[in-house]
Amino acid sequence: MKILALQPGTEQYEEALRGYVLCERIKSVLAKPGTKEHDVYLSYVRDSWRGEPVHDHGDEYRYSDARWELIGNALRHYRDRDETTVKAGRVYLLDDFPVGSAPHGVEVDAEGNVMFTIQVHIRERLETFEQHVDSGPDNNQLSVSLAQMAIVGCGAALQIDYYEDADRGIRELYDHLVMPDRIRSSQLLGELQMFAAKSRFRWSEAAA
Repeated sequence: MKILALQPGTEQYEEALRGYVLCERIKSVLAKPGTKEHDVYLSYVRDSWRGEPVHDHGDEYRYSDARWELIGNALRHYRDRDETTVKAGRVYLLDDFPVGSAPHGVEVDAEGNVMFTIQVHIRERLETFEQHVDSGPDNNQLSVSLAQMAIVGCGAALQIDYYEDADRGIRELYDHLVMPDRIRSSQLLGELQMFAAKSRFRWSEAAA
């Protein structure tokens, strides 16, 4: 596995991930073929692998400066609250298939081993934050965490809900622990690999 330190949204990040399928986009991978969600991401992966100039429209909001600032605040708040070590800007790429993971952060132990992957969900209203705390991660969020475990090789994951009101000095954070499910993780990894293979096959078929 290759582990890269890259800032999402930068030119270096885009170049390093050309042709890779990221497990954070598992919703698009699992979407029914022929739907916009599935086909747009498939085209993006295929065209980026071919070296064409591309733009992943699904990442516009996720990689806005304001959003990354809040994600950073959430990771620091979690780090300070639990007195732990959190690393951001890590990308994990498998050696044998163009599949990878780019979690918002990872919690590591004293030896630098990943204990948890971390995904942060910014909530714009306190009421929304409280609702998500009560309901817990949805199926897509669970799938992302389970796929991350398969790729990164950690034993659990965190889905964090975060609300911040800087003017009023309010910061609310709740971390949901996602436990391992090796069978489901293996299934999701297989889906990611199949999606990556399909992006190559369709281009090779068209070229022939």
